[in-house]
Amino acid sequence: MKKIIKPENGYYLETDKHLIIEAYLSSNRTKQSIWKEYTVDLQQKIDNLLSCFI
Repeated sequence: MKKIIKPENGYYLETDKHLIIEAYLSSNRTKQSIWKEYTVDLQQKIDNLLSCFI
């Protein structure tokens, strides 16, 4: 599954939005749970990378 990092300009690519919408429509899950699964905060991504070196 692809993790999507929020762009600096705040706008997601159309392909990324379609991926998330398709996942939502094809499941019985909430929008929040799908959103959390597919998106990642940039700071969270940096923290995860740094934890590998500690």
